[in-house]
Amino acid sequence: MLHSFYTEIEKILKLIASDCDESLPSSDAWHRQLLNQMAVAADRRPAVLSPELHEALGEFLAFRHLFRGASIVLMRWEKLSPLVAKAEPVYNLTTAEIEAFIRFLEENATAS
Repeated sequence: MLHSFYTEIEKILKLIASDCDESLPSSDAWHRQLLNQMAVAADRRPAVLSPELHEALGEFLAFRHLFRGASIVLMRWEKLSPLVAKAEPVYNLTTAEIEAFIRFLEENATAS
């Protein structure tokens, strides 16, 4: 669930980077670079992620790397439970910030 949660958010960020910035990171560290890219304003858009959400999503990204590279046996509930507890608040914050970004796009589309 945690892996899918982060992966779906990352897909949205990739679409924004591709469509608005016309630039996707391509290095080995592209996942981290994408988060960083979305946390700063670009020529055609404001920052998509607040510092708070950028930091929180970084924790989910770190889990994603663990999940993809480690055995499930190495994952312990005592280490995962804090991240599970953050999932709903991070989801709510992500939803609010993406909706604010959509409003920005709509306002600028009608102003053009």
